[in-house]
Amino acid sequence: MSIYGILLVFNDDYRVSAIDAFQQFMDKFGSGCKIIIINNNLDNVSNGEVPGDNTNWEFSGWDKGISLLQIKDDDVVVFANDTFQYHRSWGLFDQLRFERSIKKLLIDKEQGICGEVHKFSDYYEVLGRTSDRWVCTYLFALTGGVINKIEKISLNESVLSEAIINIVNDKIIWGGGVSMNMQSRIQKWLYPARGVLGWRKESASNDLIKLRKAKTILNEKWISAYCLSNDFKIIDAGPNAVIKKYRNMKYRLSEVVNKIKYILLAMAR
Repeated sequence: MSIYGILLVFNDDYRVSAIDAFQQFMDKFGSGCKIIIINNNLDNVSNGEVPGDNTNWEFSGWDKGISLLQIKDDDVVVFANDTFQYHRSWGLFDQLRFERSIKKLLIDKEQGICGEVHKFSDYYEVLGRTSDRWVCTYLFALTGGVINKIEKISLNESVLSEAIINIVNDKIIWGGGVSMNMQSRIQKWLYPARGVLGWRKESASNDLIKLRKAKTILNEKWISAYCLSNDFKIIDAGPNAVIKKYRNMKYRLSEVVNKIKYILLAMAR
């Protein structure tokens, strides 16, 4: 039984600190843990890093890392992107939760996935798989048996393009295989109403980038739905219910503040 780490880097502002933080985190599982760094920014690949092609962002990069390993069913692979310690809490308690949850995945010897779990208000469907939750993929772990069963964690581009056809006038044009509730969630996340929080890059990104982001969101949701539909174990490494409620309240308060700012700016014009 072995544990591996695959970190995807792209943004040079995050790369050095992300590699250092990921190394420190993986050290918690023993000094013999093999770590692979995939760099999707082909203009800035350093020695020891493996170049990725960025076709499906982090997912195709993680698949590149998987292809370099001989993974057995009882192995565990930890995946992360270079923002795992940014845009969210990554303090001592967060690290401890992830460490304990991943070790539980190792000890239980059951096939499954581990990461911060989010519940959906209803069941959603993605490409023939149904779930009411998903694991956030900024940092997550999969057992070798799951990886060997799905072979690739990155969905084929042809499949993604049939599900998400295009974006026209800030509206995602959907194909088939994605339930309406998930379509609505992704649309609102990438194109939020004025004063409503959404994707962190929503003010600067063009439609082509958002189209790619929509496909990666779909890929993330599909992995969790695939695991649930195959009765694989899902271990939540996220905060407890009290902290989740606090963070949700903080998020809603930020939305209210943003809406007030927008109204005041509109009145001042």
